[in-house]
Amino acid sequence: MVNHLGNWRNGELGNFITLKRGFDLPQQKREDGQVPIFSSSGITGTHSTAMVNAPGVITGRYGTIGEVFYAAEDFWPLNTTLFVEDFHGNDAEFIYYFLKTLEWSKFTSASAVPGINRNTVHKETVSLPDIETQRRIASTLSMLDEKIKTNTEINDNLYAQAKAIFDNHFINIDAIPAGWRKGNLLDIANYLNGLAMQKFRPQGNEIGLPVLKIKELRQGSCDDSSELCSLRIKPEYIIHDGDVIFSWSGSLLVDIWCGGTCGLNQHLFKVTSDIYDKWFYYLWTA
Repeated sequence: MVNHLGNWRNGELGNFITLKRGFDLPQQKREDGQVPIFSSSGITGTHSTAMVNAPGVITGRYGTIGEVFYAAEDFWPLNTTLFVEDFHGNDAEFIYYFLKTLEWSKFTSASAVPGINRNTVHKETVSLPDIETQRRIASTLSMLDEKIKTNTEINDNLYAQAKAIFDNHFINIDAIPAGWRKGNLLDIANYLNGLAMQKFRPQGNEIGLPVLKIKELRQGSCDDSSELCSLRIKPEYIIHDGDVIFSWSGSLLVDIWCGGTCGLNQHLFKVTSDIYDKWFYYLWTA
């Protein structure tokens, strides 16, 4: 039998890559330039000088924990980040995708301001394939990312066109046409506020249902870090693909959920209507 997965090696992560803390760069010392500055949440500005040569892989050390970023050009990682100082012969793009699979939350300290120590991450036991397999995996994932990016751009363009047509017919009008009437959002849709899901945790051996909170709505899916709620909550609080969700507290966001079945948390509305089509109350809410 031929092994199409290549030869894999086991060991501590520190044997495969070396992580290093980023560098201080106070706001007053930043100069206009084309060099991207990476914080724990991604690119947050530019500078005239790079500290690290590309390709690079960066993740948050303090602040936003768990996000991993790829730098295709020379960059400056801030001191709130960890970056890969040495790939030890491994493919940089593969390492980027591999690090995205790690459960970064388990590396955080228990201090008042949780942070990640690179020495703790270095001790994580992992398995990595040979370099040729790494390159094939990275190439496939990169093509999928490009496809996702293209589809997202197409969707954004279609939404912009739909919104422009909607505004032209319903918003940017000089007078209300004959037969129309004024109203408010409650006249066209129902806005169901979610539950305080900490009161509805799974009981006993119950598997549970992922909880849809603002974080999940923003990223478009639930993940292993998502909280769980009981399957016994009322059916109207269970979210399915295609439901319109409105985040009304903190980050204001309206989206059509496509991240699978989950439970609706408080601070989010499920928007429905027994009278009007989804496009109508979605665009009015958005």
